Amino acid sequence: LSLFGLPQYGVHVNCYTQSSDNSEKRIWLRRKSKASQRLDCGDTIDTFTSIDCLPKGKEVKAAAVEQLIKTEAFDGQNSDEIARKIQPFGSVSVLHLSDIGLHAQTNFILDLRVPETFEPGMKEEFILVTPQEMMNFVLSQEFDPLSIPVAVDWLIRHGQVNFATHPEISQVLAEIHRPLHKLYK
Repeated sequence: LSLFGLPQYGVHVNCYTQSSDNSEKRIWLRRKSKASQRLDCGDTIDTFTSIDCLPKGKEVKAAAVEQLIKTEAFDGQNSDEIARKIQPFGSVSVLHLSDIGLHAQTNFILDLRVPETFEPGMKEEFILVTPQEMMNFVLSQEFDPLSIPVAVDWLIRHGQVNFATHPEISQVLAEIHRPLHKLYK
């Protein structure tokens, strides 16, 4: 679709843990191999799971749960259990220029809090990082460009990035929450 500049819609799930005393959060990220992704990215770090192009007519939460089941990260849990725990948190947008064209990408965001003892299945490589480590990945060339707004949104919503640490946060918020999909109406 990006060949024609049409808007695309994706779904991203942030899977995170929080210590029992609520003092520390950690987030699961996925290392994607070049073989498993778009043409314009090499090996990259990404959110826990993502769907770059939401199937037409598919409800966002249902698509996210289906994708989580496909990753085999939740062995022994059925889709109903996951659906009860997953929480929608809006969307972010980005203009993305790839080898095949420019398009507006709107990503719907869901969060899934898991126990500290959670270990994802072994179909893909997952890493558990602190918010600061995630920020370092975002600032590097390793993070998937379409997932950067999703990661920044999570860092802001969970208080890891704020006005005290980043005075330009209001501009960042305005940019990632710009309704780019409305440009195409």
